[in-house]
Amino acid sequence: METARNIIQCSCGTTSDVVCEGCGKTVCSGCFTRQICTFDAKNLVVKHYCPDCAHDIRKNVWGELYWKNLSALYV
Repeated sequence: METARNIIQCSCGTTSDVVCEGCGKTVCSGCFTRQICTFDAKNLVVKHYCPDCAHDIRKNVWGELYWKNLSALYV
């Protein structure tokens, strides 16, 4: 007998195995925000955030830091 697989769905209904780093909810590739969370170019750390946590500075500090530094290059 095979063991039953636990199907986990995103809030939009898509089956996914990716979870939000901020809250642990299941998120799909259409819903998550991907952040590169490292200063070391040889060891990249990629984190995924749900739409709520992506804009929460307490859970996703990298989003704000990255965009502020990037926009400073062009201003």
